[in-house]
Amino acid sequence: MSHKTTRKISIATATSVLMWLFWVNFIPLGTLAIQYDIGEKSSYVTDFRPGERMIPFQTEDGETFHTLIDSPVFFHVRTPRPFQTATVDITYRAEKAITVSFGDQTGPELFEFVYEQLAIIPDGQWHTTQITVDLGQLFYHTDTKRYQFSFITDGKIDIAGFSAVFEKPPITSERILAYLAGNR
Repeated sequence: MSHKTTRKISIATATSVLMWLFWVNFIPLGTLAIQYDIGEKSSYVTDFRPGERMIPFQTEDGETFHTLIDSPVFFHVRTPRPFQTATVDITYRAEKAITVSFGDQTGPELFEFVYEQLAIIPDGQWHTTQITVDLGQLFYHTDTKRYQFSFITDGKIDIAGFSAVFEKPPITSERILAYLAGNR
């Protein structure tokens, strides 16, 4: 290989890596989808904690889940940037009628949460419930690039995972020009 060919390949590789990093970190289309299944490691989602408030990593009929037995139970979701909304589909199973709320952190203190009650079907079968979260008023941990979420329950519930779609306005030429003109 000649020196010119090696240089062209190096420039193309560096350009590709920079474009990929831009795409992954700035989310130019404005949508980030995260799928998290209990029992599988994720670079986006931390483990649920504290461990004494749940029975972790049970498997039944091919489904791995945590049984929440006390409240609250916390976890973080890492996103490369802040977003405006998140639509979260939570896969759960409940044997009897219970109240389950899903919340998100609104300030730097751990107790600063806003909760919304989830619709729960108490028949012992796996179901999915959905909640939409307005992230604009929530606390985004800028140091670690995370949102913190929580479950509160007054009974036992199995959680097998969730999927979340985080959204913000896409990056457009109009938005870039407005930003550069000082109209942030």
